[in-house]
Amino acid sequence: MIFSHTNKFNLRYLSCSVDYHRDLGFPPPIRSSVVPAMSVPPEALQKMLLEMDNQLNKSQAELSMVNLQLDKVNTNLAMIDSTKKSLAKYTVPSETVWKGIGKAFVATDVGGYLQEMANDGKQFEETKSGLNKKKAYLETTLTNTINAMSQIVDKK
Repeated sequence: MIFSHTNKFNLRYLSCSVDYHRDLGFPPPIRSSVVPAMSVPPEALQKMLLEMDNQLNKSQAELSMVNLQLDKVNTNLAMIDSTKKSLAKYTVPSETVWKGIGKAFVATDVGGYLQEMANDGKQFEETKSGLNKKKAYLETTLTNTINAMSQIVDKK
């Protein structure tokens, strides 16, 4: 039994045909090395494009959120740096400064306060590093999604 390559059930019949020929001792049918381009229904393409568009919107929203978080982290790092410079310039480590905690102020020595700010700065730097990695991932995702969508639309 010979099956044409235009038959849409070709793969199922071809696999049955190979087993049938092997059982009878015949060589399997010759498959063409050129596979015809499959036609994808427009509904499937539209559904895929909608899913990709949803992914694109989600990634854009996450990227804008990451950018806002990075701005806040950078602001905090700049404030820590400015405060450390001011304290180093105008005070000595044994002096007492007032640290604001909510609506209250607590007296603490400059050395301890600078150490706390250094620890906070390290935490902010770690957060910044993680956010930069997430930003790079999201930018890559956006680029890849846009390229894939363009390829699909161009092939239509």
